[in-house]
Amino acid sequence: MTTRLRMEQGLAWSVRCPAAANAEAGRSAALLDSSGAWKGFSFEFVVPRNCGPIASLQLETFAAFEAVAGFKGQVAFDAFELSAQAL
Repeated sequence: MTTRLRMEQGLAWSVRCPAAANAEAGRSAALLDSSGAWKGFSFEFVVPRNCGPIASLQLETFAAFEAVAGFKGQVAFDAFELSAQAL
C-alpha cells in the first residue's frame, strides 16, 4: 500500500549480487501510488552462480534519477513472503 507517493516512476524491489559488482539479478515492476489501497504484487528472479553466496533484496526507486531528486510518501507491506523454487 502506498499513500501520497510523490514520484514519477515509483519504487521497485531489486535483487542484487554484491560479489558480482552489484549486478541486478531481478527487479519488480514499478510500485506506484495506490491511494491507500492494498495491492498485491509478485516477481520472479534467478540468482546466477556468479552472484556468490549472498544476494540482497532492496527497495529502491524505479528510475535512478529519482533517488537523488528526492520524493515523499508512505509505503507499507503486509504478509511479505520470499520463497525459493528449485530449477
